[in-house]
Parts: sequence; structure tokens; C-alpha cells
Amino acid sequence: MPAPAADYHTERIGSVTWTYPASERGRVAPLIEILDDRWREVVNDFGVIIDDELVIRVARNPREMRALAPIDSPPPDYATGVAYSRAGVILLTMSAPQTWEPPDLEVVLVHELSHVALYRAVAGHDVPRWFNEGVAIHQSEVRMLPRMESLLRAAAQRSMLRLSELDNHFPNRPHEVNIAYAQSADIVGFLRRSNNDARRFHRMIYSLRNGETFD
Repeated sequence: MPAPAADYHTERIGSVTWTYPASERGRVAPLIEILDDRWREVVNDFGVIIDDELVIRVARNPREMRALAPIDSPPPDYATGVAYSRAGVILLTMSAPQTWEPPDLEVVLVHELSHVALYRAVAGHDVPRWFNEGVAIHQSEVRMLPRMESLLRAAAQRSMLRLSELDNHFPNRPHEVNIAYAQSADIVGFLRRSNNDARRFHRMIYSLRNGETFD
């Protein structure tokens, strides 16, 4: 991990190391306050006990987020957040690529927490990309309507993606990635549509954790 710029502050709070612009403490403080509760909610959803050691780096903009990323693994061009799950590292930006508008940092943070937690819940075993993204969307987003609108448009335009495409070649262009996320969320929503499915979801996580393949 590269060292942060001189005007960034780093502090250790519990089991989490935070790095952020010293001048933006006011914008980061709400994330620090909600982290423990959100992490607990995400972990409880998987039904297993996992390590809570994290590194969270918050940048002012996408350029600075790229500078905070592992040197050989820059974040995707469209991303407002990215998780390096194996390392337990999460990057966030306070302004979105292209639009430079402020993203909902709490939503983005929980999305990335979900990626790290799922990786640890299944002990690092492989899961399909669509499953990984779909679970993160369900854990982080209360309002699913925008996702469903993207899905309906894709269905009408016959531009839906195959599951194999979502797994092997997840898109990186804004329009296609929105469809990919919407489809991933819809599939996971189908898998978890009832309370009984939540119990089966826990059993599936346990099986993956013990080395069974997703198929």
C-alpha cells in the first residue's frame, strides 16, 4: 500500500485503521460512528463469526483514491468505492468519477464491507461475481427501484447479460455495469425471497466455507 499524502491523517479506532484528508474529518466522522453497527449487520447476515480487522482509506476524489490504492491494482474507472477483500482494504472517494457529485458514502461503505465480509465468511473460496455483487447490493441499498428500472429497460431492449458473462467478464462501461449490477441484485433477491431462504442462505455460506463449490 502506498503511503498517503502529507495532508492525510491516519488513526486506529478499535480494529480499523482509517486514513482520510485531515481537513475532511467532519465528513468522515459519520462513517466512523456507524461502522461498528453496519459491520455487525453485514456479518450477522452471513451467520458466521469472522475477523473484523480493516483498513479504510477515504479520498477526496477518484484521482486521490487511485493514489491510495495498491500500486498494481487501481480501482475501476467508474467506482466510488472498491474492496480489496483478501487484504481487508476498502477505498472510498468523496466525489464520483465523471460527475464529481458526492456519493452516498454510507451506502458505498456498506457495499464494500459486504465484499470483505463475504470473502471472510466463505474462507476465501471462490463465488461467482454476480453473487458477490448481488449480495453487496442487497446489504447496502434500501431503495432497489433504480436497479429494477435498469433491469426493465435492459429487458425491453434485449440487452440482458448471460450469467457466464457476469461471472467471467463483468462490464466496466457505465451503462453495461448498471445492467450487470441490476441483474446480480435481482438474482440474489430471487434466492432470498423468503425467511426460509435466509436459513438456506446461511447453510450455503457454511458449505462454501467448508470447501464445497458454488455449483
